[in-house]
Amino acid sequence: MPSNADYTREYFQIIDELDGDIESRRAAFNYMQDSTAIVHHQVVASSFVPRLFNRKTYEVMKRTAETSHRILCKVIERYRADEEYRKLFDFDERLVELILLPRDYDSVLPFARVDTFLNENDYRIHFCEFNGDGSAGMNENREITNSIVGSDTFRTFAENHAVQGCDLFMPWVRAFMDIYGTYRFKVENPRVAICDYLENGVVDEFHIFAEKFREAGVECVVADVRELSFDGEDYNLYSVPILLNDEEYNLQVAYNFTDEAWSILGAAKGLDADSGMASKERRLLKEGDVISIIWKIASLSDDDEDFEMYTVDEVTVTADTAFGEAPLFDGTYSMVIEMRDVAGNYAYSDAVSFECADGQVTSTTIYED
Repeated sequence: MPSNADYTREYFQIIDELDGDIESRRAAFNYMQDSTAIVHHQVVASSFVPRLFNRKTYEVMKRTAETSHRILCKVIERYRADEEYRKLFDFDERLVELILLPRDYDSVLPFARVDTFLNENDYRIHFCEFNGDGSAGMNENREITNSIVGSDTFRTFAENHAVQGCDLFMPWVRAFMDIYGTYRFKVENPRVAICDYLENGVVDEFHIFAEKFREAGVECVVADVRELSFDGEDYNLYSVPILLNDEEYNLQVAYNFTDEAWSILGAAKGLDADSGMASKERRLLKEGDVISIIWKIASLSDDDEDFEMYTVDEVTVTADTAFGEAPLFDGTYSMVIEMRDVAGNYAYSDAVSFECADGQVTSTTIYED
C-alpha cells in the first residue's frame, strides 16, 4: 500500500508536469478570499496541496476515535455512579453539580474531539488532548477542499485513485437530531440554539451550522449564552418528601403544561444539616427501589409540637412506575406553608382550613395568630 508520503510526492509531480498549475492555484486562492472560512474576521491561510491519507491511516484514525469514545463513556458513567471514584477528579463543586444532572437522552458523550499525533511511519498514535466542545475547523476544512477539487492537479490525481473527502456537517446534524430523538422531553418541532460568548467564538462557522440545521428542516439560531433566559411557562418542578429504601429523599417531578403530563426526574437529598446547602446529586430510580410515601403530622392543640413524618404507603419501583394526581380524600383539611432558609431559620404561614367532598373544596377558613 502506498504511504501518505508517496501520495503527496505523486501530487507534487503532477503539479510539476502541469508547469505549476498556475491558473488552478489562482482560482483556489480567489475562491478562498470569497469563502466562509473566516476566523475572527480573517480568511484562514490555506495550501494548494491537500493532506492525503491512505486507507490504513483512515482505519487507524477511525479505530482510535471509536475506542477513545468508548473509554470516555465508561469513565463518565463510572464518575456519575461512584462517589469514591469522583474523588480522583479535582473538579469545582459547581461543575460536579452540572455533571450529575440527568441528561435524559441515550448518548453518554454526544460530541468529542480527540486530538492526536500520528507517526505515519509505524501508525502509532499519541494523544494530545480530549475536547468536549466544537472542533472550530470543520468549515475551514470544507472550504479549503472546495477550493482545490476543481483544479487540474486534483482532477488528474483523482483519475488514478478513489478519493473521498469528509463531510463534517450534514452527518453531524443528522447524528445530533438522532440523539435528540431519544430525549425524554423531546418536542415535535424543536428549536436549536448554538451558544457561546460570541466575541470569542468562531461565529462564522456557527452560522454555517445553523444553515445546515435549517436545510434539514430544523429551526436554528445563534445566540450569546449570556442573553439566554427561561420563561418558565411550559412546566413546573416539584420536590416531594419520600423515604427511598428507608433514607430521606425528595422525589423530583415535573409537570409539563403542553403535554399535560407528569414525569419523574429522580430523587435527591434535602438540605444538609451542617452546611445548609442543597444536595448536588440526583439519582435515578431503579427497579426494585422501595418508595415510602410520607406525610407530616402534628397536633393542632399543641403549638410547640413539631411535625413528624409518618408512612402512608409503600411503592416498589418497576419499569412502569409513574407519577400522577389523585382526588383528595373526603375530609376536613388544614394547610400550612413552611418556609425555611439555608441557615435553618423557618416560619409557618397562617393555616387555611377547608372541607373536601367528592374532590370539591366546599369551604375555606383562615386562622390567624
